[in-house]
Amino acid sequence: MATIEFRNVTRHFPGTHRAAVEHLNLPIEDGEFVVLVGPSGCGKSTSLRMLSGLELVDSGEILIDGKDISRARPSERDVAMVFQNYALYPHMTVADNMGFHLRIAKRPKSEIRQKVEIAAEKLGLTPFLDRYPRNLSGGQRQRVAMGRAIVRTPKVYLFDEPLSNLDAKLRVQMRGEIKKLQGELGTTTVYVTHDQIEAMTMADRIAVMSEGKLEQYGTPTELYDRPVNTFVAGFIGSPGMNFIEGAIDADGGHFHNDAGLRLALDGTFTPGRKVTIGIRPEHLRLAEDGFGANVDLVEPTGAEEMIVFDIPGGQATASLRERNNLRKGQKVGLTAAPGHVHVFCGENGNRLEGRT
Repeated sequence: MATIEFRNVTRHFPGTHRAAVEHLNLPIEDGEFVVLVGPSGCGKSTSLRMLSGLELVDSGEILIDGKDISRARPSERDVAMVFQNYALYPHMTVADNMGFHLRIAKRPKSEIRQKVEIAAEKLGLTPFLDRYPRNLSGGQRQRVAMGRAIVRTPKVYLFDEPLSNLDAKLRVQMRGEIKKLQGELGTTTVYVTHDQIEAMTMADRIAVMSEGKLEQYGTPTELYDRPVNTFVAGFIGSPGMNFIEGAIDADGGHFHNDAGLRLALDGTFTPGRKVTIGIRPEHLRLAEDGFGANVDLVEPTGAEEMIVFDIPGGQATASLRERNNLRKGQKVGLTAAPGHVHVFCGENGNRLEGRT
């Protein structure tokens, strides 16, 4: 196990105007499962590749257990990486794939066999050790790739979007298996994904990135309940947070927009200030005395209903547990659950805290 720290790390690719990763500062604790998440091109995979040694660091330092490994060769870093495309050798059996790096390191055959068998048992691969990758399913191939990393017993595991090639049902199964396995091994793990559901369900802490910069770093609950800006608020959560632009009333305790919508806020804010409020779908509720809304779309999902409403100044999605038999065009009243209206600066999108 190991601690990891990115200290002011920057990577700039030739011929590009914006840095792929810019001044990244990210501490990772011993045994922690940290997920780097963000849209394509945000710098998450580049950060992982710099940690693995597959990408150069232009400036700053990357430390493992307090030692600067920024210029070290990949083989000198004691990390093991699991790739999106599995990277298995098609002419080798499962057992040979899993033990490949140990053979390269000239470890005794008995040790290789023992470590492969232990890893195979953990991953449910024992019956498949003599098979070739072409005879395996996608999920089994991913387990083989994980097994190849496990047998090396490295300080750090690195996962680069390992589940993106799997179907939805198998992704759910595999993310549970990876999280359980990491908990058993206790090895520090850095995991990259563009899927915020994977991040929320697997991580001890999540690093949300955008355009090469770290937007917020915290537990899944912290990011969901107190996003630092509209980017994080909109990226974390499915379906996404509803945003409504407007301003603070003269009393400082209410929000309004030009279309006539008015909502009470938690705390008081600067009167007249341009703001954007955010409300998560599950925090919108039907209320006779709420603001007026028209049903635009009803999507039953079984356990709940997703309703898209036309509201004053735009649209909003509500996630309702009750089956209300709402119909398109029906007029209802909506309100937000107390304590769940997020307020962001209308100019830069940063979170605002009201005075109590």
